[in-house]
Amino acid sequence: MSDFIIRLQEEKNELHSKMVKLESFLNSDGIEEVSSFQRIKLKEQYAHMKGYYGCLNLRLRDLEDH
Repeated sequence: MSDFIIRLQEEKNELHSKMVKLESFLNSDGIEEVSSFQRIKLKEQYAHMKGYYGCLNLRLRDLEDH
């Protein structure tokens, strides 16, 4: 496996870890401690992270198939 694929997998794994933490925060009582603007932006950030995660998965599948 190439170094590039390994780095891409590491990036995906790190992103997933951050997503899990953010999702946990969004679903916790702690979310009430931030402003409504911050809540909106954190949810927006999570949505973009999900999209990026999906993109990384597709790239990895393509690279592993070729």
